[in-house]
Amino acid sequence: MNFTSQRLEPNKIVVQLEGLLNRWSVPKVRRGILSLARQEQVEVMEMDLSRLSKLDTAGIALMVEVLRTLAGKGGKLRLTGLNENAVKMIRLSRLDSAFDVEHSTSGGS
Repeated sequence: MNFTSQRLEPNKIVVQLEGLLNRWSVPKVRRGILSLARQEQVEVMEMDLSRLSKLDTAGIALMVEVLRTLAGKGGKLRLTGLNENAVKMIRLSRLDSAFDVEHSTSGGS
């Protein structure tokens, strides 16, 4: 699991996730992603999941933690580039209404 971040605006950061976001990889990236979310000036974090090959419940839990961190300071989390697996996991977790999701796949969802 790798992630990169890019600040697009003073208050917006994009995090690109790549590979597997599961119970083995979450502990490796959790601290870094939460550190970005806790930055005072960050109001919007966009998580680009387009390069994510697999997502499990540990990955969903990390997203919820980021969502809560941002919401606690009036910010928001936006998910983009969701593949079929990510959409399925979010729906199974019954969190589809909790996340701001941009559907990028045509004909699906």
